[in-house]
Amino acid sequence: MARLEISPDRVRVHLSWWEKLAVRRSHLTIPMRAVERVDVVTDAGAALGDGRYENSTRIPGVTAAGALTTEDAEGHRTFAVCHRHLPGLVLTLNRATFDRIVLSTGHADAYARQIQDHLAAGE
Repeated sequence: MARLEISPDRVRVHLSWWEKLAVRRSHLTIPMRAVERVDVVTDAGAALGDGRYENSTRIPGVTAAGALTTEDAEGHRTFAVCHRHLPGLVLTLNRATFDRIVLSTGHADAYARQIQDHLAAGE
């Protein structure tokens, strides 16, 4: 499962070896200034919504990992690493490569608190 490293200036998503294969990329680093909002969700996979998967691995009900572009007028891009129906975290971003990051993690509450603390301190 993806792990976050959170500092005052960035959020870094560390992927396991098989997640790296599934998403066809290494770790992902997001500047803290790009994070607009953070939400804890009970089912990260359900938070993804519908769209077109690119550079992804998707097995319905098991895993969705990679980039997803919504098929609405906005064409929002989401980076996802979601497994089964596990709880997770949704980061809403501004002026970044992706519009959202959706991750399954058992540490969603703790990660959200850390990110919110850094966002509040940066205001």
